[in-house]
Amino acid sequence: MDYDNQVDNFGLVDVSYNLVDGLDAVAEAQFIPGAGVTPRLGLQYFKETGNVSIYALATTSVKGDAEILTSMSYANKLSKNLKLIISGENVTNLGEAGHNFSTQLLRAGVGIGKYETGLGLNLMEAEGNVNANAGGYLKVNF
Repeated sequence: MDYDNQVDNFGLVDVSYNLVDGLDAVAEAQFIPGAGVTPRLGLQYFKETGNVSIYALATTSVKGDAEILTSMSYANKLSKNLKLIISGENVTNLGEAGHNFSTQLLRAGVGIGKYETGLGLNLMEAEGNVNANAGGYLKVNF
């Protein structure tokens, strides 16, 4: 749901090929209602060390825009079944005119098994405006 209470949806299909440890070549298709299918090519990287994991994906489309996704999370075991989770994610899209949009998702909570819950802050930047949305979150990890 966006800040105007409109439901936004999209789909992604990624195919990746490992180049070296943690670094993959990526072919992606984005499915956006009203915009059709956008093919993209790029690189992704994943690294997990101890309680910290880092993921980055950079792609470009045939239309000439570039998209960069970065995600970092920290998960610390508090007990046998409970863990503290802190995470942040950023998506930035750049085009011919420069910055198209960015969005950040910040989360702090607890995890039990495949479930997480806690406090979240979503930031959206576009056309010189910044919108913020704070609240709770519930996440199911696959």
